Amino acid sequence: MIKKSAITMVSLVLTGLPIAAYCATEVSKVYVDFETSTINIVGSGFGDGPKLLIYDTFENESAAPESPISLQAAVEGSWTWMHEFQPPTYASTGRSGSQSVVVASGEARQQLRKELGAVQEIYFSYWVRLDGDFFPGDRVSGPRTFSEDSSFKMVWLWDQDFGGKSSDVCLPTHVGGGRFYLAGNDFNMVTGVGNDWWSWDNWMRLSFWLKANPDDPTLPGTVTFETLSLDKGYELRSYNTPVFDADGVEPKVYRTINFPGWVRSMEANTQILYDDIYIATGPNAASRVEVGNSEVLDEVTRLDLLKVENWSETSISASFPTLTKEDLEEMYLYITTDDGSKNRKGIPLIARPSKIQEILVN
Repeated sequence: MIKKSAITMVSLVLTGLPIAAYCATEVSKVYVDFETSTINIVGSGFGDGPKLLIYDTFENESAAPESPISLQAAVEGSWTWMHEFQPPTYASTGRSGSQSVVVASGEARQQLRKELGAVQEIYFSYWVRLDGDFFPGDRVSGPRTFSEDSSFKMVWLWDQDFGGKSSDVCLPTHVGGGRFYLAGNDFNMVTGVGNDWWSWDNWMRLSFWLKANPDDPTLPGTVTFETLSLDKGYELRSYNTPVFDADGVEPKVYRTINFPGWVRSMEANTQILYDDIYIATGPNAASRVEVGNSEVLDEVTRLDLLKVENWSETSISASFPTLTKEDLEEMYLYITTDDGSKNRKGIPLIARPSKIQEILVN
């Protein structure tokens, strides 16, 4: 190891490490720069990067707990609308930092909304936690039990309305008895996604990629559903199913997303918290960079999205708004390209000294 100064920009040389066996992407170098809080990746076959609309960690040092949140996102973008009379408020606990957002408590339904334009492809991710022991719903038999009635539409993605006259889908929606669907008032996209991913004790990350069939949006397209928590681990579910159904208005697009979509009655001492909401749209929406706490993707219990600063065919630069230097010491890099391909074996970020090829300085 050659140490030239105290500036810690680490260069790890990775000789032709393929992202996935079925794609031509390769990583040759990874630079972690703690001065600028960026990870710089050099290689080939990265394709095109995402159009990031929103990345909100809800961190605001000047905001008091229970005060209305800012429409300006903490990392990137801004929200279009929030409930005027029941605004979302800051919570004094967070998934990645010290704050998150309360989206439902008692009788309050504190929605956030983002207008998307007109899209047929979207990737979004959010962390959610039930702060309390009672699931929403009128027919809840006791603590830590699912309600017997339809009670929680966790995100609502819709076109012109959500009354079944134009495309709408909730991702996911609890339809009763612990059954979750990817469905709305318009049609059922996927039924029976189970509840083995639900955690009563920890933050859960839910992530979705919807890509309509490019020839006909009512034919089978791509739907992926990722779940992650400390106790339930990571799972990816993939479906070849239509993203839109055949009836209703044209063109087939989604224009609006609500966090959450709808919540039925809540027990007085229970809140629903959301954190680290990320939304990307367009042809490269699936492209992303993440950092996980295991060198095997299927074994991660933490997986943080980075904010892409620059993305080209041969290089990616991304910042890490939800991570510290200490976090990165035992973590691994995962890159997803625009076709959804992701390396299943992580790329180490901070190697032991014997593996560090050089220390670079400005």
